[in-house]
Amino acid sequence: MAEPGRFSRQVIDLVIEELKHREADLSGRYLARHTSMSATYARKRLTYQMPFTTNDLAEMAELFGYTPQDFARTATERNHLRVVPELQDDVASTPLHKLDQAATTKPDTGEPDTP
Repeated sequence: MAEPGRFSRQVIDLVIEELKHREADLSGRYLARHTSMSATYARKRLTYQMPFTTNDLAEMAELFGYTPQDFARTATERNHLRVVPELQDDVASTPLHKLDQAATTKPDTGEPDTP
């Protein structure tokens, strides 16, 4: 199975946040005690080696007091806001050609960034 994509990493981030909020260990044992997952299965996912399944998401949502839909929405909203909150308005209001130009120039000189 492939490593977790962006959404899966956002879900993992939320699971870790919820576990920390409960002062639970991050080894997978807490999830093993409260869901149908084994500790090894949960640990591989908590360490970003593999993604959780939608069945896992539903179980964890119930465990943490969410509906599956709210759990997924919360995972993406929290991570979206955490990316770089102080730059969101700047990036949103900047024309794409300016962003492309900024991505291909050296920040200190403004010269093209060529390898």
